[in-house]
Amino acid sequence: MPYLQVGTPVDMDFNPSRVPSRINVGQIFECSLGLAGYLFDRHYRIAPFDETYEQGASRRLVFPKLYLASKQTANLWVFEPMYPGRSRIFDGITGDPFEQPIIIGKSYILKLIHQRCLLINRIILELVRKLRSLEEQYLNPRQVIKNKEWK
Repeated sequence: MPYLQVGTPVDMDFNPSRVPSRINVGQIFECSLGLAGYLFDRHYRIAPFDETYEQGASRRLVFPKLYLASKQTANLWVFEPMYPGRSRIFDGITGDPFEQPIIIGKSYILKLIHQRCLLINRIILELVRKLRSLEEQYLNPRQVIKNKEWK
């Protein structure tokens, strides 16, 4: 299990080849800002990360917070000047550092509400399908949605 420079094990790590297809740049900055907020015991409420107003605005918001967090909490691993926003982690088996620094952060992962609604709709449709088959009036779930017979 990989661990940080202070010995704390890493909870979750992502394959870098999968990040571009699943995570946008704003979520990566949110992760770094979340780490600074976690160390300060503070929550930040900001507008979505957007570079339309000024180039590099997101970096100028996040990196100073990480720098202050590293200085004020004596966690120098939080902000390394050579790799701003990234840190070195170590292999749990050999103890050697990984070749490239890695983004470390605290991310707030929220499950989307519409996924839960889709699951509830699917359960309701299965119940409707079973009831219709009991009455020998079996309907396809798509017909149920199209006709809006379920409530």
